[in-house]
Amino acid sequence: FPSHDSTHFDNANLSDAFICDSDIQGATFFDAILNNVDFSNTKLDYVDFTNSSMRCVTWRDSTIIRCIFVNADLHSTDFSQRLLRKDEQEEDIIIYDAKNIRFARF
Repeated sequence: FPSHDSTHFDNANLSDAFICDSDIQGATFFDAILNNVDFSNTKLDYVDFTNSSMRCVTWRDSTIIRCIFVNADLHSTDFSQRLLRKDEQEEDIIIYDAKNIRFARF
């Protein structure tokens, strides 16, 4: 991940925020609360959501590239409406030890 000039939202509570029509690169959201956030039409590249609460997040028409969701709470998060790229790789979305993943949609 890029280590300098990155934006850090660590421990932030951004619940119910609209982070739409954005280009987010190299940001960290460690231990952030992102419940009900709308990331519609957003490009996320090298973004780390480790240990974040991400219940009911919307990704409509978003592009997710090399993002990490380790130990994130993904209850009712819907990844199914994100944009699929021709060159998409399996490692573009890293989900490991996620909480409530069985309630997420892909």
